[in-house]
Amino acid sequence: MQSTSGCGTPRPVRRARDWLLIPFLVVVAAVGIAWGARATYRTVTNGSPVTMSCAEFLADSAKADWVRLEGCEAASGRIGIETSRRANAPSGTTDDLKAVYLPLSVAGKPRYERVTLVLRADHGPLLRLGARMPSDREAEAARDELARPIEGLVERSLDRSARDRDKLRELGLNLADDFIIIDYEARPRPLWLGLGILGAGLGALALLVRRWRRRVRPATLARAKVVAGG
Repeated sequence: MQSTSGCGTPRPVRRARDWLLIPFLVVVAAVGIAWGARATYRTVTNGSPVTMSCAEFLADSAKADWVRLEGCEAASGRIGIETSRRANAPSGTTDDLKAVYLPLSVAGKPRYERVTLVLRADHGPLLRLGARMPSDREAEAARDELARPIEGLVERSLDRSARDRDKLRELGLNLADDFIIIDYEARPRPLWLGLGILGAGLGALALLVRRWRRRVRPATLARAKVVAGG
């Protein structure tokens, strides 16, 4: 006869369900708490972009996550191109242009051989620089964008994995070991989104703790009640 729990669910069924549920809760808790806490902190501490010169930022890139850099010069003739292909695309199909990476340096100063600061753009006139034959009008629009202060979010270690950073080294930009990426015109996530994901992670953690307590709780034996006869 198959043993059952107090609620009538067979134990093998409960164990199989736990094997699926517990890893899922672990992932949700870890990702939710890490990403949600990071997004919430970034939103709260970056109410508006911090304006500074390109030289000041390179001297201390930890000053702010949302920046507006002045006095930067882009090497538009040296572009890294990131492409993507749809999973069901037939062979021979041209990859889609996903983003371009432009090396940045302090305007008016000699450029170092290895690139320390990179601008990532996935939209607008700057993205068109990654086309095979950008028109003169598109190139002029991109130059106009680069002539303005550059605004965006600074990517940190939680924003991009070490594996993805290694892939960027294959773009031929001669990146330094500690290169920094600025995501063009990106802004902090809405506060409600960060708090919502953080709440989901904390909820998953609470469920894990609850299930762990049930497992380690000692079984209580039913006590027999003796009724004295009259």
